[in-house]
Amino acid sequence: MSAHHGQRGEAPRLFLGMDPDASDRVWIRGLQNMFHDDDPQGFPRTAITGVYDQPTADHVAAFQDRAPAKVTIRGEVDETTWGILPRRLCRQYDY
Repeated sequence: MSAHHGQRGEAPRLFLGMDPDASDRVWIRGLQNMFHDDDPQGFPRTAITGVYDQPTADHVAAFQDRAPAKVTIRGEVDETTWGILPRRLCRQYDY
């Protein structure tokens, strides 16, 4: 567990320029897979890299723009943004 994760199992903060460890890459790939499942044309399978890159940050920012009441840093995934994304992206899944 890397130092920036806080408690075990807690979603990490994701941002451009980060140096992801193996756990971060799992979270990034999961996020990218959700983007691909939501919009395969706008986020192709080739964009699922495990790297928090500009296309990933742009998709995050677009979702943040649709939740303007939430205060967060545009293009970064923090605790607030993790709360926004799964509700909007996982609506098609039946758990």
